[in-house]
Amino acid sequence: IDLFLKPSKRSWIVILIGLYLMGQLMPWTPFMLAIRFAPFYIIGMLLFRHPSALRDKGLIGTALVLATVGLIVAWLGIEDQIMPKKWTLPVYSAACVITAMHFVPRLRSIEWIGLYSFAIYLWHPAANAALREGLQYIGVQNLTTLFVLGTLTGICVPVFMYRTISNWPAPVQLALIGRLGGR
Repeated sequence: IDLFLKPSKRSWIVILIGLYLMGQLMPWTPFMLAIRFAPFYIIGMLLFRHPSALRDKGLIGTALVLATVGLIVAWLGIEDQIMPKKWTLPVYSAACVITAMHFVPRLRSIEWIGLYSFAIYLWHPAANAALREGLQYIGVQNLTTLFVLGTLTGICVPVFMYRTISNWPAPVQLALIGRLGGR
């Protein structure tokens, strides 16, 4: 959508709302996971392209209120008593991310990973699962070991893929890493 249609900020907000509603109203299928997570990527993309939004007092105030309500509701365990969690959790989660982006200091030492975030999103489950299956096959069962090595693999393998595939023909790049690469 972004590459070929080049929607405006306002159009992206309409797309975000449409995907959010689709994710709530349509029956679950494996494809629905992509639809349910897409609004988070759109929010991230919009905030990256329009960082001044993080100085907008209305946005930050709304996000702070929603994040606080969401955390309190979750802490009290009353999510579904107010409204079904599938409707509120994405809103509360996005509000927490926006609030954190405003108040938490930037860690420039790890910002380099942002370039690879979509490839990591696409490929971390496969990389992690392959490693986990291999380790369990040879007898490694310790959950901490599986978690740490799985996390590292889920990040490093997609980064390696991106760096390798970013020089390949455009259709292959789009199919495997979801965007046209470049370092």
